[in-house]
Amino acid sequence: MACSLRIPRLPGVRQLDLQALRSRLLAEGEHGSLQSQSWEEFRVDDVEVKFSIGYAYTTVYLLFEVHEPEIRATYRNHLDPVYRDSCVEFFIADAQGRYLNVECNPFGAVLSGIGTGRGGRTLMEPEFFGKLQVDTSLYEGNESGWEALLRIPLDGAGLVKSSDDLSRLPFTGNLYKCGDDLQRPHYLSWSPIGTKQPDFHQSAYFGSFTFS
Repeated sequence: MACSLRIPRLPGVRQLDLQALRSRLLAEGEHGSLQSQSWEEFRVDDVEVKFSIGYAYTTVYLLFEVHEPEIRATYRNHLDPVYRDSCVEFFIADAQGRYLNVECNPFGAVLSGIGTGRGGRTLMEPEFFGKLQVDTSLYEGNESGWEALLRIPLDGAGLVKSSDDLSRLPFTGNLYKCGDDLQRPHYLSWSPIGTKQPDFHQSAYFGSFTFS
């Protein structure tokens, strides 16, 4: 059965500071976890990822909570290959099959582009990164993990127009966790993927996103 995610509208979140936004997402956002591990050779049992998601106007608000024994963070600049680090990812596609990918490491460096497949993607321009907001933090004490809080402007990426009502438009997508250069590489997803090798750029396996 295909995965389906309801993304609730959260009025008033644009005015919130980071801590208040985090609390609002935890209280009123839609919650889920990345439990699918589609490739047995990369299976891990000690990595847990939860997410909370909501939206307002044409901006998606997304909190990832990551628990993992090894945290790798080396890349610091936007458009670096952050998927080699500990990395969380959000992909969203419109009805025409164009999808936006937003990939983030513990330093808050983001790789993002738009297109219909892995090849021929257009990387995001500085204007988009000026509108994108990312806040990351490591857990303190004996808890090994990190969080990423993102405000993703879909209109700033060119996926929708600023006047669009997301609740009237069909979307698909997926959420991921990876780390290509970790001691134990792993590939977790929200919606399962049916390819022989790890590949997150597989829109055929996206689940349904409904903005309520």
